[in-house]
Amino acid sequence: MRILWLVNIPLPPVLARQGLLPSPHGGWLSSMLTALVSEARDVEVVCASRAWPAPDPFECDGVRYVTLPSGPPEGGWRGVLENWSIRVDDATLEIEMRRLIARVRPDLIHLHGTEDPHALAVLHAAGTTPVLVSVQGPQSEYLAHFYEGFPPKDLILDVASLQFIRGGGLVQPWRRMRRAAVRELETLAEASDVSGRTDWDRDVVLRANPSARYWHIDELLREPFYETSWRGPAQGEQTIVVVTRAWPLKGIDVILRAFARVRDRHTCRLKVVGQIEGTPLWPSLRRLEGRLGLTGHVDWVGSRGAAEVAEMLSACSVAVCPSRIENSPNSVCEAMLVGAPVVASRAGGIPSLVTHEEDGLLFAVGDDQALANAVLRVLNDDNLARELGTRARQTASARHDQSAVAQRMLDVYAALMSGARE
Repeated sequence: MRILWLVNIPLPPVLARQGLLPSPHGGWLSSMLTALVSEARDVEVVCASRAWPAPDPFECDGVRYVTLPSGPPEGGWRGVLENWSIRVDDATLEIEMRRLIARVRPDLIHLHGTEDPHALAVLHAAGTTPVLVSVQGPQSEYLAHFYEGFPPKDLILDVASLQFIRGGGLVQPWRRMRRAAVRELETLAEASDVSGRTDWDRDVVLRANPSARYWHIDELLREPFYETSWRGPAQGEQTIVVVTRAWPLKGIDVILRAFARVRDRHTCRLKVVGQIEGTPLWPSLRRLEGRLGLTGHVDWVGSRGAAEVAEMLSACSVAVCPSRIENSPNSVCEAMLVGAPVVASRAGGIPSLVTHEEDGLLFAVGDDQALANAVLRVLNDDNLARELGTRARQTASARHDQSAVAQRMLDVYAALMSGARE
């Protein structure tokens, strides 16, 4: 059986061929590929993505990698125009996908991500080849929350900046997400088979296309999180860890406000992992940090590799996900797999991952007082922290079991090729 995987970012082997460092995003895709190839020796996987500069096709660890045509990023005024442009040439994309499919001749196509411009083209070009479309983060749902918590005054400052004129700032990501949301709904409306991993994304899929066949497939995580166990903070070093990215919908402002409340009653530090400094959101967060009196108490540690993040989680007091909307955030799954006590919002698909009071604590979206109260419960009760962490590791170990998840994916592939229903 030959499977064509279409992914929306170049995976580590492609980046290595380009001489680039691995991306902090998409590591679960590499983990899934590795497990899939290990589980079924009779499966041939061809993985396609865009990359520049594009390496020649190559094989690595049993997977053949090919790259789709992509030009170098433009500079100068052409780069500004490129940043502002959201036009998609559907006819060209469809021709490109037909050529790829004809070259690979797959028995099945697995499309990861519903929102990319080529997603709809794949469905149109596939012909009689079965296509499984995997939902990641439903952009059509994220869009409504994009600017939540971002002060209007700061948005005005962003729009008035030179960065905005050059096609940067926070408006362009919103425009791209709006376009992606439209593409996603079009893709879901035409997809026959869709996979996801939470009750929430199942509802999103079936609202968009009631006749679609929905297949539940959990994801795999990066290897260091399987290998690392929570040991808790050292004496007198209480730390709250948040692994996130620089979008307003991620709720960094919520954890900052909650942290200010926690510090009124407990000595601890907040560690924010992810590339935040230097992004369009950074000036607003720094102003909020100052207003809350938190300057010098927050460690903005930047982007880190999986091993470093796993180590931070193993030594934290509590891991927090303050997002306003999520599907199945890796930050939550990875913290649970390590066995750290987790406090997360009830956003989107998170209640499918965390059972309140059993393997984590949940709080109402955007409620910084409730978040602070939940964090303080963990900080003040070592037994609670230990019990939540132990059960979280048990839950996550079963959900992200490498052999079981790979076998589930193979079963779904076989069902699609035979025309069976879930």
